[in-house]
Amino acid sequence: MSILFTKPAWQAGVAGIPADGARDVPDIALDSAGGHDGLLFCSSDASSWPIGSGQQASCNNGFRDAATGNLTVAGGTSFATPIFAGMLALINQQQNSTGQGLINPALYTLASNAATYANTFHDIVGGDNKCDTGETSFCPNGSIGYAAGTGYDLVTGLDSLDLNNLMAAWGAPTSTGTTTTLTLQTAVPSTTAPVQVNIAVTAASGGATPTGTISILVDGTADPTPVTLSNGAASYSATIQGNGNHILVATYSGDATIASSTSTLVIDTLPQTTVNITSSTNSPVIGQQAVFTFAVQPTSGLNHPTGDIRYQ
Repeated sequence: MSILFTKPAWQAGVAGIPADGARDVPDIALDSAGGHDGLLFCSSDASSWPIGSGQQASCNNGFRDAATGNLTVAGGTSFATPIFAGMLALINQQQNSTGQGLINPALYTLASNAATYANTFHDIVGGDNKCDTGETSFCPNGSIGYAAGTGYDLVTGLDSLDLNNLMAAWGAPTSTGTTTTLTLQTAVPSTTAPVQVNIAVTAASGGATPTGTISILVDGTADPTPVTLSNGAASYSATIQGNGNHILVATYSGDATIASSTSTLVIDTLPQTTVNITSSTNSPVIGQQAVFTFAVQPTSGLNHPTGDIRYQ
């Protein structure tokens, strides 16, 4: 429990929550044990391999080291946190959302309903988080900690989750999903002329026409002026500096009933060139041979043009 933060309003109504007036932790529990039922991973960092085991690699024979047959195993919040992030990514996808914000109010609201709690959470009623290694250097204050119990407890929080049931309990999407499509209209993008991109936003269902704006990023830099949709479409035009590949990211804002969406387009800009023609003689005479030299140079960059020159 926190000695700094008071209990938030949403952390109430669940069996087992202490009446301590403090923000209690944890909120949920996921598999984090490395000592048993550990999680397999692949690493080129030899410090992750068992000391003195003779292990030479990680995951070069399935998940095993071909030389020893060893597995690389670990646990902790370094695994539990991204696992839960993946769960929320699936919920975002289900909800046609780019983010749920603070999800604790939703979790505790679901857990406060006894039927939903029994269906969505796996109540862990045994075990503890007490410091009981027997080594005083690790437990200078003795065997202190908490025991798991029915409902919420200070060991496992609301306990572990059934993701499928959690997604079902989360409810139907509040908005319609969308798809943003980018189409390059400029046949040969260059560094000296505007590049035009057509943008179309379509709703996944319902036939609604998306309204709102499109925010543009070019190579990570935001265009300060959003593009406004008209009948679900818009056009973007800008001169892109620098030769080579450029990444344009368009994000639809969404509106009251339609969710946002994002699309990415890679644009390869080519430098413009100039052609200088010189003659072997200053005053060519009809009927006499003259040698003409063509010099093709880029207007920017150091690349040397290749290819053919056609003349009439």
